[in-house]
Amino acid sequence: MTKTKFLRKKQLLKLVDRLPGTIYQYREWPDGRSCFPYSTRAIEAIFFTSPRVLSKDASFAWEKIEPDCRQTIRETLEHSAKHLKEFEATFQTRSPQDRLHWFHTHAIPERLRDGSTLWHGYMEDITAEHKAEEAAKQKAAMLEFIFENLPDQIYYMDRQSRILDVNPACCKHHARSAREMIGKTDLDLYPSEIGRNLYEEEQALMSRGKLLREREKHVGENGETLFLESVKYPLRDPSGEVIGLAGISRDITRQVHDEKAILDAKTEAEKNAALIQAIFESLPDHVYYKDAQARVLGGNQAWIKARGAKSIEELIGKTDLELHPAPLGQQLYENELYQIKTGETTRVRERHMDPDGKVIYMESIKSPLKDHDGTIIGLVGISRDITKQVNNERQLIIAQQEAEEANKAKSSFLAMMSHEIRTPMNGVIGASSLLLGTGLSDQQEELVHTIQVSGENLMTIINDILDYSKIEAGKIELEAVSFSLRECIENAFDLFVQPAARKNLELLYCVDPDVPQRLTGDPTRLRQIIVNLIGNAIKFTEKGEVDLHVHTLTINENKNLCQLQFSVRDTGIGISKDAQKKLFRSFTQADASSTRKYGGTGLGLAISRRLTELMGGKIWIESAEQQGSTFHFTIELPIAQADQKPRARIHAQNLHGKRILIVDDNETNRSILRAQIEQWGAQPQTFAYPEQVLSHLKQVAPYDIILLDYQMPIMNGTTLAKAIYDLPDYPPVPIIILSSSYENIPAHPSIQARMAKPIRVDKLHRQMLLLLDKRSDTEEESLLTGTHIRPKKTNPLHILVAEDNPINQRVIKMMLQRLGYENTVFVENGQEAVAAVLDADYDVILMDVQMPQMSGLEATQAIRKYTENETKPWVIALTAGVMEDERKKIILAGMNELLAKPLGVDQLEEKLDAICSRIKND
Repeated sequence: MTKTKFLRKKQLLKLVDRLPGTIYQYREWPDGRSCFPYSTRAIEAIFFTSPRVLSKDASFAWEKIEPDCRQTIRETLEHSAKHLKEFEATFQTRSPQDRLHWFHTHAIPERLRDGSTLWHGYMEDITAEHKAEEAAKQKAAMLEFIFENLPDQIYYMDRQSRILDVNPACCKHHARSAREMIGKTDLDLYPSEIGRNLYEEEQALMSRGKLLREREKHVGENGETLFLESVKYPLRDPSGEVIGLAGISRDITRQVHDEKAILDAKTEAEKNAALIQAIFESLPDHVYYKDAQARVLGGNQAWIKARGAKSIEELIGKTDLELHPAPLGQQLYENELYQIKTGETTRVRERHMDPDGKVIYMESIKSPLKDHDGTIIGLVGISRDITKQVNNERQLIIAQQEAEEANKAKSSFLAMMSHEIRTPMNGVIGASSLLLGTGLSDQQEELVHTIQVSGENLMTIINDILDYSKIEAGKIELEAVSFSLRECIENAFDLFVQPAARKNLELLYCVDPDVPQRLTGDPTRLRQIIVNLIGNAIKFTEKGEVDLHVHTLTINENKNLCQLQFSVRDTGIGISKDAQKKLFRSFTQADASSTRKYGGTGLGLAISRRLTELMGGKIWIESAEQQGSTFHFTIELPIAQADQKPRARIHAQNLHGKRILIVDDNETNRSILRAQIEQWGAQPQTFAYPEQVLSHLKQVAPYDIILLDYQMPIMNGTTLAKAIYDLPDYPPVPIIILSSSYENIPAHPSIQARMAKPIRVDKLHRQMLLLLDKRSDTEEESLLTGTHIRPKKTNPLHILVAEDNPINQRVIKMMLQRLGYENTVFVENGQEAVAAVLDADYDVILMDVQMPQMSGLEATQAIRKYTENETKPWVIALTAGVMEDERKKIILAGMNELLAKPLGVDQLEEKLDAICSRIKND
C-alpha cells in the first residue's frame, strides 16, 4: 500500500468515526459464534466494550442488551439470516450509571462461503427521540383523561357549527348522549332565541378567526336559568383556513347566585390560579406542602391556625421537629422523610397536639410532589381533624361490646328456657301422640287431638321467641317440605274451636278450588302466621264471625310457582287509620288500652310481617272502627308434586249426584258448605230458617243426607232433627249435626253423626260416605275408631336410651314399644351410658344432651374414644335446645344427628327405619 493510499484510508477512517451513529459489520456462524469484524469507535458508547474485543466475540454486546428485548432481536436476526432479508430492530442498553438508552439498527445480510452470515449495518442513538415520543404519548393520554374527566364542558364544531365531539360533562349538562348531540347545532339544542344567538356568535367567531371568552346565559332541561363561563377559539387546518371551533364551558351558576357578580379574569390561567388558591385557603381541612427535607413551603389558613401561627411566614422552613413536642415531632419528621424517599402515598391516622397542648387526632393523606422528570421534590398533605369521630368510635366499640354481652346473655337465657320448657312438653306431646294410637271415640279423639295440637302450638310460641331472636340477628331460616295447605289451615283452626265457641263466634274457612292442594315450603311458619291472625281476630271480636279465605293470585307453570292470598276477616271492633300505622311493629299494639284489656305483647304481627316477606309476599290491613278488620297476606311457594300414596277410600262410590240439604243461619257458612259439596259433584240445597225446611221437605223427594247447624234461633239443630224424624211418611235420612261448641248435644235416633266447626273437609267427606254405605269392614272400623296398629319390626335394633327425666323415659319407652322395639335398655346419666356401651353392643343410642354427673356430649366423646367408630353405635341427640351454637356442639362431640324435643312418633320411626335400612345395606 502506497503512502498516499494509507493516508487516504486513515482520513477515511477518521471521517467515518466522526459520523453520528455507528457503522458496523456483524458476523454469525451456524454454531452460534458471533463477532463484529468491523465497527466504528462509537460502538463502545453503545455496548461499553471496545471494538477490538467485539471483533473477536460479540457475546459482550449481547450481554449489554436489555433482557426484555434480547429475545425479539434474536428472532428478528434469525429470520434475516434465514431469508437474507434486511435486518431492522430497536433495542435498549443500560449504562454503567444505570441509565437506559434506546438504539435503532438497520443492516443488510450476506451469506459467506463458510455458511456464516455477515451483516453490513448502521446503529444510531434514538434515546432523545424515544423520550419525546413517550412524552407525546403521555401528553395525549393526559389530554384524553382531561377531556373525559374534566367537570367542565368541552366540545368541537365544524365550520357550520355542527357538533363533532363532546365530553361526558357536556353530555350530562344537556342530558343527552354524545350520539344524540353529534351532528346537531345550538339551534337544535336550545330554545329558539338562545340557540340563534349562540349560533350567530360562533359563526362570527370563525369568521373573525379570534378567541372568544364570554359568560353565557342558558336555560336548563327543567327551565332553570344556568350561567356558563365559556372560552371558544377557532380551529385551523395547516394552511391557516378556519375549519371549526373548540370550546370549554364551566357551570358558574352557584358562583353567580352566591356572589351575584363575578369579576372578569385577565387571563384564563390567572382565573384558574385564583380559583385554586381560593379553594386552597377556604378548605376547613389542613393543607400543606414541604420540600425534600420535609421543611414547610406553604399551607392554607386552617393549617396555619392549627399550628398557632398568624401567617405562613412564621412556619416556612420549619420541620415537624420544631412544630411538635419532641417524641411526636421526631416520629412525624422521620415518617415524612421515609415517605419522600420511597415515593409512597399514605393515608394514616396521626396523634397530634393543638397549640393549647390538647391531644387531637388527624386523618392525613400525604403524597409525594414530583417535578416534570418525575423526581420527588417534596410532599403535599391534607389532614382532617377526626377527634370527635375517634371518640365516637371508641364509644361505639364500648356499646358494641355491651350489646354483644347482652346478646350472649339473652342467647344463654333463651337456650336455658327452651330446655326447661321443652323437657316437660316432651311428655305432654309424646303421651298425647301415643294416646291417639289407641281405640278412642270420636269425641275423645277430638279432645286428645286438641291437647296435642295445643302442645305443639305452645312449642310454636317458644320457637317464635327464638325465631324473633334470629330475626333480630338476621338468621331466620325456612324449611322446604311438601305439605297439605288445607291440613295446615285446619290444624291452626283446631286451636280456636273452644275460644270461638265460648264467645258464640262462627269460625269459618274457605279454600278456592283452583288453589293447589300441596305446596313446598314451611308449614310451621305458615301456620304461625294464620294462628296469630285468627287469634287476634277472635280476641277483638265479641259477636259475629271470623273467617279465612284463600285464593290464587297467579300460577307460573314454567317455574311451578303459585302466589296465594290469605284474607282473615272478622266482625270485631275494627282499627282506626291512625292506629293502623302502629301495626306490624315489634312490641306495639294499635292502642295502649288494648294491651290492658286484651293482653298480648304486640310481637306477633311483627314476626308475621317478616315471615311473609321471607316467603316472597307482604301483609297489610283493611279496617275501619266498629266495622271489623281484614288482614291480607300473600306468599309465593312452589307447587309440590301430587301425593303418590292413594287416599284411604271406604268404598268405590262417591257423592256424585247425591242430594244434600244444608240448614244454617250463617250466610258465610252456607256458602262455604255449598261450594265444597258442589266440588264433590253433589247437589246441595240451602236454607237459613228451620221453619222453611219442614214445609219444603213435604214437597220434594227425600234427600240423601241432611246437614244441620246446631245453634240457630227459634229452633236449634236437635229440635229440627226431631221434627224431621217425626214427619209422617218421610223416610229416615242420615242427619249430621254441625256444632261450634263442645256442649253435649242430646242424642236422638235421627242424628247419625256430630261434627265440630270449623268443619274438616276430608272428615266431612268420609263421614258422609260412611252414612251412605251401611256396610262395616276393617277399614271402616279403623276410620271410625282411629285405631292404628303398627306391625312389629322384623329386624329390631338394640337400642340404649340415656334420659334422666322419668316422664320422658316412660314416653320414649311407650313410643319404642308402639314401634315394635322391645330390646331397649334405659340409663339415667352419661356415666351409666358409657358403662353400658362397654358392657354390650348397641346399634343406636338415644342420648339426652343435658344430664347430671356426665352430660350427653361428654358421654358421646368418651364412647367415641373407646369404640373408635363414628357410626357404631349411631348416636342421636335428644335436645331441648335449638340454638345454632348447641347444634354445632352436638356435631363436634361426635353425635351423628339430633331430634328436637318434644319427640314425635313419626319422627322417631323415620330415624330408626333409616338406621335399619343402612344396617341391612352394610
